[in-house]
Amino acid sequence: MSIKEKVYTIFKEVSSLLRNDKMVKIHLSISLVILILLTSSIAVYLKQNVIPNLAPTTQDQFQQNQVSGNPLINHNTYITFSSGGKKWEQGSLIRKSASVPDLIQLTKNPPAGGGKFKKGDLLVYFVDALTLTGPGKEQLGIISSSDSGKTWVEQDTIRLNGKKNEGAAVDPSLVQLEDGSLRLYFFGSEITSGDPARQKGKHKVYSARSSDGINFTVEDGTRFEDNNLTDPEVIYFNDKWFMYYSVGSSSKLSTSADGLNFSAINITGGDVGGVPGALALDDAVRLFGCAMEGLRTGFATDGINFKLEQTLKEIKGCDPAAVKLLDGRYAMIYKVVEEGAGQSQQLNSNFPYFHKVNIATSKDGKTWNRSDQPTVEHASVADLLLLEKQVGSFAAGTLFLYFVDATGLKDGPGKEKIGTMYSSDNEKTWSEKEVIEIKGAEDHIPVDPSMVQLEDGTIRLYYLDFTAMQTKDKFSIYVASSKDGKTWKLEQLAFQYDSMITDPKVVYFKNKWYMYLAQYGMRVAVSEDGLSFKYAGAMNFGPEPPSAAVIDGNVEMYRCSPDGLKKTVSKDGINFGEVQSVPQEPSYFCNPDRIQLKDGSFVST
Repeated sequence: MSIKEKVYTIFKEVSSLLRNDKMVKIHLSISLVILILLTSSIAVYLKQNVIPNLAPTTQDQFQQNQVSGNPLINHNTYITFSSGGKKWEQGSLIRKSASVPDLIQLTKNPPAGGGKFKKGDLLVYFVDALTLTGPGKEQLGIISSSDSGKTWVEQDTIRLNGKKNEGAAVDPSLVQLEDGSLRLYFFGSEITSGDPARQKGKHKVYSARSSDGINFTVEDGTRFEDNNLTDPEVIYFNDKWFMYYSVGSSSKLSTSADGLNFSAINITGGDVGGVPGALALDDAVRLFGCAMEGLRTGFATDGINFKLEQTLKEIKGCDPAAVKLLDGRYAMIYKVVEEGAGQSQQLNSNFPYFHKVNIATSKDGKTWNRSDQPTVEHASVADLLLLEKQVGSFAAGTLFLYFVDATGLKDGPGKEKIGTMYSSDNEKTWSEKEVIEIKGAEDHIPVDPSMVQLEDGTIRLYYLDFTAMQTKDKFSIYVASSKDGKTWKLEQLAFQYDSMITDPKVVYFKNKWYMYLAQYGMRVAVSEDGLSFKYAGAMNFGPEPPSAAVIDGNVEMYRCSPDGLKKTVSKDGINFGEVQSVPQEPSYFCNPDRIQLKDGSFVST
């Protein structure tokens, strides 16, 4: 019920009580009319004028999207400022339900008749979760500030005229041209349902022009395309246009002389991660990227050959975009995924509590068929172990399944355990789930198991101690062992890394132990004894958790991707070859772990 309706209802009720007092009724009527006019004036003023700091959003829209499980509803945009462009502090919220934001300050007035924006205004463009009506229906929104980011005003939804692609326009990047008009670069998906990033094949970047910053006309042709491209970021530097973009966890680059025709160029060094933001300085480019421990930056005087610079641990966000302001300061916006008020964490389907482990089988290790029935629910990051030797009461040939038991997550984070089940008939039937308890690791939160069996039958368990996620200490992989398959004791710290690593996968290959790890791209560590590992380098094959197996004298590596499983092969355990697609049915599953059974067939999670 509106304010006017409520006031009118009160008027009727009071009027009925006072119907015999004509003068009171007249005075009451005049007072209520004045109240209605005053209320309406206040509402109009609040709607048309700036609300300090946070741009207003519609609470009904927010609540409706919460209930529908909108995946972007808790993506919130923040802004922070810096005097030199290198040191930054945690920012302040400027727009809820805004993802993949981009920031621009107008350095000149728009063309004549170019709308209400003027030189000096800050404009933030973003994928607007409040207008998202369903998968593949993303729209771009805008908020603006005319006082250097102190206050923000909600603007209209962006209108794209002449859009060439079938799906949504997402991942905006804005530049201002010589005539004052704006050019919008965006990833134009061809799919009309689901996540645009999961489109198979080439992803295309389009551009559109606008004189008012709201109504855009799409330009002819495409600006650039690449497999699995997302998140283009365009800047002008050294008399060229640089388009940085994301492919998974890696940032790549294309350049152009005219801002319309871009060509790929190899970017080196400065592994900042994916979803890049670029800041053009007077004599260099600072590249920002997403890392779990904070935003990461690289620095290059030519915009191409980067050196890793720093990790901004103060900023827990992603999708950065930075600009130099006209007053000499720097501003940066970024996205933070936050749990909204009143929303259950379990609305997110990526929450491990909702993960399931299914078994897939293959006769040749090439074409896979997955069971529709999960082997275990509320479980994630599974690992398989086929016993080569008897251990305890478990005969050789027993198939073990280990996984992160996420059942306890319904009570809150930090409740993960490692669970196990076994099969004595080649995965036809499975035992009941049991939880592993590790003596000596009572203060750990063990997750992401990787299992091997030694020559004497002992089973080793490698795991990530998840407490680093909470304490922000070094990320540590430990090793535990069992001589009966039931009781476990901690052996020692196996590997430690300054920044985030997860999902260890250990294999024995050519008389050495190789540990593969996920960390915005994969990392590898090597050991002579399987107990103490040393860092051996990075692999451009990620970012999903690695799955490695020794097959036919080589290490075969599998990972997830937006268009299905990928595979690569190494003859030395470190240098991997061409990436291949893996036929699978159903069409998509992730976190695979595969082994070869005694009959020559294959089993995978």
